[in-house]
Amino acid sequence: MLDEVIYYLVGAMVVSGLQTIWFCSNFPIHIFKLFRLIPPEDDVYTWDEFQINLITRSDFFGELLTCTVCLSVWFSIGTALVQFYLLELSVLYVVSCVLSWPATAYLVYKIGNRNE
Repeated sequence: MLDEVIYYLVGAMVVSGLQTIWFCSNFPIHIFKLFRLIPPEDDVYTWDEFQINLITRSDFFGELLTCTVCLSVWFSIGTALVQFYLLELSVLYVVSCVLSWPATAYLVYKIGNRNE
């Protein structure tokens, strides 16, 4: 039982960390430029320009990649599935993580950005 609690806390920290890296740095801009998902002729250097570029190119993916809650759900699904397969955990563990980690990640994100 203690192992599952530790796995849960580690997963919550991973999702919060991924969300922090995505929304509090220019990392996604560099990744998109590296894989040429942003054409070189587009002048995208800041998070605001990145958001506008994504949303104008695709409503669905723009919303998915610029919404803190939406993206944390997908980070949670990925993290929980990795734990599920590597650690042979229950399907209920995955469901509970996917339903609770986004709220935890959002709370951490909002507490960290309350001065902005």
